[in-house]
Amino acid sequence: MATNTTGLALLEKALDGIGSREKRTSIQASRWKGNVIQSGPGGTTSFELENVTVFPDRSYVSAQMSNGSSQKQVVTPDFNYQSLGKINTPIPPSALEKLQQNKKFQLGYIERHIADYTLTPEGTEQIGAVSVNRLKISATGAELLLKIDQQTGRLLSSSMRTDSRDVVTEFSDYRLVDGTYVAFHRHTTDSGRTTDLTIKEYELKPVIDESLFQRPNDIS
Repeated sequence: MATNTTGLALLEKALDGIGSREKRTSIQASRWKGNVIQSGPGGTTSFELENVTVFPDRSYVSAQMSNGSSQKQVVTPDFNYQSLGKINTPIPPSALEKLQQNKKFQLGYIERHIADYTLTPEGTEQIGAVSVNRLKISATGAELLLKIDQQTGRLLSSSMRTDSRDVVTEFSDYRLVDGTYVAFHRHTTDSGRTTDLTIKEYELKPVIDESLFQRPNDIS
């Protein structure tokens, strides 16, 4: 897709706000744990979340609910499943499509597949005392609006719009982890539901427990 040098420069600024290109491209995996509070029409729930990602295409997410129950979701190139307690089922196609779409609008993925996107500068704005660059990133069926701190290059918010949903995430409490800046707090609004994630632990280049990505016997 078409892009322009100003849009590309803004994307590079946001990427450099995470860390140097050498540092970013050296990351093969990440692992983090955090506390989540979700609020919506059905009430408020809280749980502890663990996320293990092996780039480019394996992810493991485990949620320990406040009532003692547990949930799990695993995605690999060969199979995927979700579990509630001891019951495993394939991830529904609509949910899997949503996961894959979210993945395609993460900065690291965009950087590796830049030819698939259109980058359009959307001017500037002032958020309190912070001057912000706005960058729209478009691909088939969706677009992402980034708000980037002009001084630090750190991402302040992202707004993803598709035919079916609008998802807005605000990033704050940036901390330096192994040479890269990570937002330890993220506030997301999605389809009338708000999610607050507060990260407790964040590890780059973790030792991966391969048993997390084993196919269960009841998943074909």
